Amino acid sequence: MLDLLYIFITGAIGVFFIGYMTPKFAIWGTLGTAMMWITAHLIPAFSPQEVLDEIGPHIIDLFLVYPTATQLTFNEALAADGVIGGIAVIFIAILFLGPYLMGLILGVLTWPELILFRILL
Repeated sequence: MLDLLYIFITGAIGVFFIGYMTPKFAIWGTLGTAMMWITAHLIPAFSPQEVLDEIGPHIIDLFLVYPTATQLTFNEALAADGVIGGIAVIFIAILFLGPYLMGLILGVLTWPELILFRILL
């Protein structure tokens, strides 16, 4: 029983971390993409549209990490264990939805890296 509790707590912390880092990666990635897009105008053989075509979909995919992982796990559990496996994955995904959403909200509201940048400057 303690093993299951340990696995659940470890998973909840991991899902919280995924949710917390998602907006940070998206915003810093968007800023990096904007800098690359501006720089691409200075290089004659490089098209600025290439930057948006290559990086844009990946930034959108960041927000789909948890749903995609849940879907892939559901498909695999459904194939391996049938309906019972699918129901178990849905149950665990609903349990982990709370830490994920809390991580997303705190990731948007807290910016400790900006405090670190201010200290360094």
